[in-house]
Amino acid sequence: MKLLTIIDIDFILPYLVALFPLVHLAAVNIAEIQLITTLRTFPIILIFVFFANLLMRFFIKEKSKASLVLSLLIIVSFSFGHLVSFINKFVLIGDRYIFIAVFLLCSVLIWKILKIKKNPSYVAKYVALPFVILILISILRMVVYSVSFSSKVEDYSENITPFVSKKENHPDIYYIILDGYARDDVLEELFGYKNHFLTDYLKAKGFYIAEKSKANYLFSFGSDSSSLNYDYLDNLIKNFDINNVDSTIWNSLIQNSRTALKLKSLGYSYYTIRSEFSPLQQNPVANVHFGEKVTLNSFEISFINNCLLKYVLNLFFDFTKSHKNEVLFSFEALNEISYDQTPTFTYAHIVSPHAPFIFDSEGNYTGKGKELSFVENPLKEGKSIEEYREMYLNQLIFIDKKTVETIDSILTNSPTPPIIILQSDHGSITERHFQKDWTELALKERSGILNAYYLPACNSEPYPTITPINTFRLIFRSCFGENLEFLEDKTIVDFPNNQI
Repeated sequence: MKLLTIIDIDFILPYLVALFPLVHLAAVNIAEIQLITTLRTFPIILIFVFFANLLMRFFIKEKSKASLVLSLLIIVSFSFGHLVSFINKFVLIGDRYIFIAVFLLCSVLIWKILKIKKNPSYVAKYVALPFVILILISILRMVVYSVSFSSKVEDYSENITPFVSKKENHPDIYYIILDGYARDDVLEELFGYKNHFLTDYLKAKGFYIAEKSKANYLFSFGSDSSSLNYDYLDNLIKNFDINNVDSTIWNSLIQNSRTALKLKSLGYSYYTIRSEFSPLQQNPVANVHFGEKVTLNSFEISFINNCLLKYVLNLFFDFTKSHKNEVLFSFEALNEISYDQTPTFTYAHIVSPHAPFIFDSEGNYTGKGKELSFVENPLKEGKSIEEYREMYLNQLIFIDKKTVETIDSILTNSPTPPIIILQSDHGSITERHFQKDWTELALKERSGILNAYYLPACNSEPYPTITPINTFRLIFRSCFGENLEFLEDKTIVDFPNNQI
């Protein structure tokens, strides 16, 4: 408290209050972000507070009261999304009703602040103290995590075993992930969708559909990491703890996977395509990474989505348009790659039909004014479960059409019949949000995935229950002649704490 007595607390309080949500967000998500991505947010917020302070002093002449009122408005504005998430853990309430309650409470508190007769600076000191402590705790959390994590950054993968491919003309290999695409029987049971347009097309083209396939992990990082490295995470990451895996490890496992390294050793060019899936926002180890850098990174999007300001920004800025462009660009890039005459391995993770829902069934853009959020939650869309499922299904129908067009192009343009794997990383999750635990139906929905294989001139077919962890074991074994055993097909029902 002595330090707070020396410092001009009326000046510093709004800055402390504004910094806390930023530092806390970085600490909570440190496993999935690189701290350098947070740097430009801090000066912008501090400049915002500076001008907000000037404006507040214009309306409230008493310095201490102006500081307290501004601090209250900042913490409410910057943390509204966290409050909504916390309340929805106990009861499902739409944002607008929580906003009304918060507005009324803030009005009362502002009135109370303006009525303070004793020295308001004394109140400000006691308000500042917990924010100082909370900021220090968040910083300490990041420091401790960084130190403890440093011992885990080792060579996570085995040395790539050299082998001589038995094929002379290497076919192009496409590994295409459609994020959150539900299995046919789930679409029929929960969504009432019996028109299996995509899978019927794939079968007609000679694809094998693993009709009982399940995801090995129920979240994207775990799913792609394990499939691309054809092993379970506890074998890939030393002292594996699902709640303590840094973004650096996810990026290494996904960008620089065993599959990519092995195929590069066989003379393949390694291509990836930019998407909002963070390991593919850039890829320094790919021979070619298609796409440009995004305007906003995942940390900035998350911060905006937790602010009240997002409701105003959404009126003037079309944030989801960038997502529309990313999805469409992915399909265009796949078409462009198909003209390449050299052997290529292409890995694309398309974040659709996963939320946000910005396409109708004909591909018309419906995202204007929507929040750019990848959280799979009906309440984020302000819809009932039935309406949410309808939007998901409409987007899926459009993605089906784009996928068919793209595969047609790949098959037409490829001089040698290519290998194509079309998978989802996990299924949809509508049922889980209305259950306290994983019911049999909720687990079926989340784990049931699309898993289709086009394997011309390979020695053996997949099997109905094959899971992604055995995808590249199958390819290296039956298409390239490597001696790789299949692993047990199983689903790990576990999430990092901040995934759902």
